[in-house]
Amino acid sequence: MSKAGILAELTHLTANDLVEVQAKLDELVGDAWQNQGELSDADKSTLDRALTDYQENPTAGSWWAAVRARVLSKLPSDRCPYTVSLYALTPKWTSRTPPFGMKHSNEV
Repeated sequence: MSKAGILAELTHLTANDLVEVQAKLDELVGDAWQNQGELSDADKSTLDRALTDYQENPTAGSWWAAVRARVLSKLPSDRCPYTVSLYALTPKWTSRTPPFGMKHSNEV
């Protein structure tokens, strides 16, 4: 099947199927997206500001479970496709100390 055919078929998939496709794409791509060249000066500045904000107030921020609940509460109750995607999201880090003041969802 051609790339155009695959892309055309994506529009016919259910939300759950799209989540599975995304997971497979993530598995195939791995960390390749990280090696796309240098960050722009604007991106570096944004990251520097975020790091400074965290260093000045490391307890600021929200638990992942609270953020997810807040976002889901604003979505339609008939479980639009984005709801499924949000449930599928999990932090990629597994260390004991999460980055930038994020908190493990099991610590709520």
